[in-house]
Amino acid sequence: MTIISRRILTPILGKSDLVLKRAKSMQEIMTNHGAKARVARIVAGDLAGSIHLTASYENMEKGCNSFNEMSQDPARIALMKERQDDPGGHLIGPEVFRTIYGNISPEHNVIMMREYQLSRDNLSEAVQIFPEIDAIIKDEDASFMAVVPLLATNMDRLIACYYFRDMSSMGEQIDRVGMSEEFQKIVLKASNAGTLISSRVLLNI
Repeated sequence: MTIISRRILTPILGKSDLVLKRAKSMQEIMTNHGAKARVARIVAGDLAGSIHLTASYENMEKGCNSFNEMSQDPARIALMKERQDDPGGHLIGPEVFRTIYGNISPEHNVIMMREYQLSRDNLSEAVQIFPEIDAIIKDEDASFMAVVPLLATNMDRLIACYYFRDMSSMGEQIDRVGMSEEFQKIVLKASNAGTLISSRVLLNI
């Protein structure tokens, strides 16, 4: 199980460059305190234009220790003061998720996220579908991961993450694999376990 913290930053009009600069600064601070941090831009779908900042940890204890260390880091304190004095946008998070299937794929730069609302009673049914996805994409330049929230506004969620090499690769594989009869049968199974409520595409920066 991997623990992932997530912050979504939606810039005020005209402040996109500032928000991105601060996100990259925060990424560096997180990395200095033991996290594997990534910055991405949401380029399509829900919250398009926002910045997505994640940090992953081996377990919750290491995540909490890292947070404690960051809280006392002068660089983070200065960054938070700068943000308070000159806001660049709206922040959601940090929220915390845990992996329930698969792993983060650092070599892929594009992520398509599909967010489902489902009862925890249906979680085991959803997890049983995931090996079927892996079987279909095992020979593709792609990867799959699923996470659920530990600390978030909406706890009745499951996020399915599809990793691709780049945008062109994503488009080609959606046409050829995602729209295939075999994969669409899996999509139908997933709709019986939960309701797809949003989706987005992230591009690593």
